[in-house]
Amino acid sequence: MIVETRDRESNKQEKEPQDLERAEAATKLTIEEKLQKSEAGSYDASPRALQRLLTEMSDEEREQAFAPKPRVATLTDILLDAWSLTSVREALPGRPDVAPYLHGLTADPPETYVAWRAEVKLLADARVSKEVVNLWFRRCPIEAREKLRDRTDRVAKELQKIAKRFGGSMNVAVLSERGEAELIALVDLLNNNPSALEYRTIVLPVDAGGLTADGSLDGSVKDLKSDCDVAEVGGTRNRQVILSLGDSYWNLPVSSALLGETEIESASDGQKFFSSERAAGRIARKYTKVVSTLITLVQPLEGGEEDAKARYLLLMVEPKQAAVETPESVAYEHRPKLDEHLQQATWWAERIATCLALEESQKNALITAARWHDRGKDRSRWQHSIFNHGADVFAKSGPSGMDWRMLGGYRHEFGSILDAAKNEEVRSLPEAELVLHLIAAHHGRARPHFEDDAWDTDHHTTAENSQAARDVMRRFGLLQHRFGRWGLAWLESLLRCSDVMASRQAVEQGVSEPPEVE
Repeated sequence: MIVETRDRESNKQEKEPQDLERAEAATKLTIEEKLQKSEAGSYDASPRALQRLLTEMSDEEREQAFAPKPRVATLTDILLDAWSLTSVREALPGRPDVAPYLHGLTADPPETYVAWRAEVKLLADARVSKEVVNLWFRRCPIEAREKLRDRTDRVAKELQKIAKRFGGSMNVAVLSERGEAELIALVDLLNNNPSALEYRTIVLPVDAGGLTADGSLDGSVKDLKSDCDVAEVGGTRNRQVILSLGDSYWNLPVSSALLGETEIESASDGQKFFSSERAAGRIARKYTKVVSTLITLVQPLEGGEEDAKARYLLLMVEPKQAAVETPESVAYEHRPKLDEHLQQATWWAERIATCLALEESQKNALITAARWHDRGKDRSRWQHSIFNHGADVFAKSGPSGMDWRMLGGYRHEFGSILDAAKNEEVRSLPEAELVLHLIAAHHGRARPHFEDDAWDTDHHTTAENSQAARDVMRRFGLLQHRFGRWGLAWLESLLRCSDVMASRQAVEQGVSEPPEVE
């Protein structure tokens, strides 16, 4: 054991010792007085000797000889309960940001992250809703390699320079710690409370400049750097702008998003399709990817005129990546039927429960939840949202992806719990409440609630939906009290893993019978 102490210089005025210095002095004194010293001047600091030393020391001596405890933010059950309400995405009174509790009470100033994306200008010019902006950045998140990090005060100073160059015309995307995104004018953002920038990610359009050759933030840099948008580095995702004129479609990389009147002439050869979704599916296949998100930027004129122009923003990702990151909306070249996906998810749930040696009642709950978790997809509006109008019922979308707007807010998890709650086999299980909660929470909702537009009004009455919504909140509170905050979250993750593994299996192997349980 080595104990380093600092001798004060005799020619300097003595100052009041700090807490750490007092602890160092007490540690040195304890070692010198209570550890056995050899002839060579070393001390016996073996585990046995230290254990004996600690046993002989009083509580006061131990406290003095150990490093002082760091200051930490006061953590209460009320705060932890508030943070567990993850389906409440808006600001809640009494629910502060997590950052100060993660970083500790230090003298370090708050930080802000900056990234550059070409699509920010497209989204702002199209005046898309906050819901659309949130969807885009959930599907195409800002990754660590894209972020520049600096102190909040320095970031604000450089952003002021950019805002001065562009006036009120510059819009940026602001991402909270929870990943919630919104578009806001840069001047308005800077005029808000300074804390509005703390631990946020500011996503600038590429024409904002501000990035130096050595990778630092300098608002006076005006040059447009084509390499400041690195969202597609690694090749796992690809962003395209789709242009249409009548029934002809063209596509351009989003890096060429500052488009003028001659945009169609500069795009690749146009092809004829019946819809933008089919065009997106064909483009994705050309890049050996699948459609993740298709956002309408400019609506075609009503009436279907031959010269009607439209513009779309397309995100494509690798199938395996989509199966892991967005299993809810992953697109498939050969999409699995609903019964086949449920069968595969059930197999994985049984495998996971067996490997973890869950007690029998919880194992049965997980397996049953996997068997029912996507039954709510057997609804006409959900099937229409994945462009399926046939007799077969599918669990996933095809190459053209999914149009979430057709759902009108409907959540298939809510439909699934309504179906499962009516099943006598589910209701007879000892852990029936856990089964229903796992189904409800497998895409992050039900902590503690669903929005009203998530209800299944096509198959169930308003009274049934209202009662189910109340039961979701009651059930979450009771189960979290029973299993604990982390215990319930862990159980929820097991069903998510089963769903992801079944989705990935379908991507890698196509639709096939799951192997026998070992």
